[in-house]
Amino acid sequence: MPNLSYPVEMISGMPVVTVPAKIDVTTAHQLRTALLEATGRGHATVVVDMARTRFCDSAALGVLIRAHKRALDQGGELRLVIPADGAVQRMVTLASLYRFVPARFGSLHEALRHQPAVTIPPARPAPAARPRSPRRPAGRDAWPRTAAASTLEASAADGESGPVITLRGEADLTSAARLSALVTRQLSGGTRHLTVDAAGLSFADSASVQVLVLAARTLRKRGGVLVLVHPRPTVARSLALTGAEQMFTIREEIPGAPEPTDPPRPA
Repeated sequence: MPNLSYPVEMISGMPVVTVPAKIDVTTAHQLRTALLEATGRGHATVVVDMARTRFCDSAALGVLIRAHKRALDQGGELRLVIPADGAVQRMVTLASLYRFVPARFGSLHEALRHQPAVTIPPARPAPAARPRSPRRPAGRDAWPRTAAASTLEASAADGESGPVITLRGEADLTSAARLSALVTRQLSGGTRHLTVDAAGLSFADSASVQVLVLAARTLRKRGGVLVLVHPRPTVARSLALTGAEQMFTIREEIPGAPEPTDPPRPA
């Protein structure tokens, strides 16, 4: 296991976690430990300096999202330092990270001097107290309150050569777990051929792509294949940038689908 360090420094009275060049599933727990240490010092707001980061996978993104959720619960926020021309900028954009952790800055100086806007409402009589509904405790993997609702529609059906999964809408971090569960069900029973109809999929982030990559690896071990049908240009671009396109067989139509026939000629 890589022995990386995530130093936590106090700069201008604020904890700053410096992230190394690469963070992935093997080192994400170390990042989580550093973030917990930073908030454990009594500071709700933490700066994560990713200026030197060149790679960040979905496991690390999940750690950042959960850290931002904890910061929000304490009245603070997670501030990311990601230069616009940085190597990791494209990765976090593809993963829609800013939908969940919106505070991004181009430099450490900007992140440290940023002062959140505070709106003071006019004085008004206090409303009558109403009974509060029980608050559901936030789990370890709960999404932050800033997260948008998932817009992914996913269904599965039997095809001629194996299960066919149809995806529509946007696949991102909010739907990755649901997509993973659906794919896992289709792979049960020794399935060797899985088709994913992506014609209606307008966006796929790295977490969703990773779900499909893991499925493709499983099928390859069984001597099978994952066929991705008609991915849109935005999705194809995500696959190309991450190198995931090499894991799939990409086609323009579902294998085994009936071909159109010419209408009968009049006698």
